[in-house]
Amino acid sequence: AQAIWSIRTSQTKRAGRPARSHRTMAPRFARLQLLAIMAGATSTGAALLRRGAREPTSPLGEGSKLIDGPDCGRAKVIVSKYAKASKVGELAGRASGAITAAMAIVEVAAVDIAKGKDTSKAIGGDATIDTVVAEVEEASNAVTTATGNLQTELDTFKGKVSGSEFSGADVQQDDMTKLRKLTDEVHDVARVLSEKSERLTEKIAAAIDKSKTLSSEAGKSASALIADAEATAKAAKDNSQKAAWAEKDADSLIAEAKSVATEVQAKADKADEQKPVWEAMTSDIDGQVAGVEKLKGEVNTAKVALDSTLAPLADALKPLETVLQDANAGKHVTSATLTEDTLTAKEAREATSDALQALADEMEGLDKAMTSLKKALDEAKTKLHP
Repeated sequence: AQAIWSIRTSQTKRAGRPARSHRTMAPRFARLQLLAIMAGATSTGAALLRRGAREPTSPLGEGSKLIDGPDCGRAKVIVSKYAKASKVGELAGRASGAITAAMAIVEVAAVDIAKGKDTSKAIGGDATIDTVVAEVEEASNAVTTATGNLQTELDTFKGKVSGSEFSGADVQQDDMTKLRKLTDEVHDVARVLSEKSERLTEKIAAAIDKSKTLSSEAGKSASALIADAEATAKAAKDNSQKAAWAEKDADSLIAEAKSVATEVQAKADKADEQKPVWEAMTSDIDGQVAGVEKLKGEVNTAKVALDSTLAPLADALKPLETVLQDANAGKHVTSATLTEDTLTAKEAREATSDALQALADEMEGLDKAMTSLKKALDEAKTKLHP
C-alpha cells in the first residue's frame, strides 16, 4: 500500500496535476490494504484446499490402507486379544511338546524293559529285575494313557482356536486350565517313568556285573575239574596200555616157564637121587605159572573195567567244557546248572580213578608174580645148565 501511494504521488506530479493530500488518499489506501489482505487470505485458502484434496498418508506406510472393522478405535480390546492369542498358543505348544517328550521316554523305556527281561532270563531269573520291570511297565502304561488324554484335549483345543474369528477368541479359561492340568500330568508321569527306567538300567548293570563274577568263578571251577578229569583219563589210558603190555609179557614168560618146566621134568624123570629136587622145581614153576596166569586174567578184567569208564567221563566233561566256553565268552552260567554238571563230572572222574587204582593194584600183583617166576626160571636154568 505504501508503494502504491508513492507511485500515485509521482504520477500526479508528472502530469501537472496537483498532488492529493494525505487525507484524500487515506480512504483509498485503506481499500488497497483490505484488497491485499483478502487476496492473501484467498491465496492461503486455495492452498489449504489444494492440500486438503490430497489423499491422507497412511500411518502403516506408503501403499497401505486402513480398513474399518468392529475393533477400530478399541486399542485396549486389540491388545487384550493379542495377549490371549499368545497365551493360547503357548499352552498348545507346551502340550504338544509334552506329548512328544513323553512318548520318547516311553520308547526308551520299552528298550529297557526288553533288555531287563532278556537279562533276567539269561541269568536264570532275577527277582529284583523282574520287580522293577513290572514297575516300569506300569509307569509306561500310565504315560501312554495320560498322553492320550492330553492329545484328545489338545485336538479339541486347537479346533476352538482355528474356529475363532480372532485366533483363540472362542477358547475359554476353563479350556486353558484343563489343558494346562493335563499337560502337567503328562510331565509328572513321564518324570516317574524316566526315574523308574533309569533305576531298571542300574539294576540290569548290577545284575550283569554279578553274573560276570559268578560266571568267572564257575569258569575257574569248571576249568579245574576238567583239568583234573583229563589228567585222570590220561593216566587211565596210559595204565591201560601198560596193562596190555604186561599181559603180553606175562604170556611170553608163561610160555618160557612152561618150556623150562618141561625140561626140568624131563631131568627129574631121568634122575635118581636128585629126582625129588627136580620134581619140586617143576612143581614150583608150574604153581607160579598158574599164579601169573590168574593175575594176568585179573589185570585184563581191571583193564576192561577201566576202559569202560573213559567214555562216560568224556561225556560228563562236555557240559563243563560248554560252561567254560560260555564263561570265557562272558555269558552267564547258572549256579544250578554248574552244580549239577560238576557233580556228574566228579562222579565220572571218581569212577575212572577207582578203576585206575584197581588196575594198578592188579598190575602190581602181576608184576610181583612175574618177578618171582623169572627168579625161579633163572635158578632152574642155572641148575639145568651149570
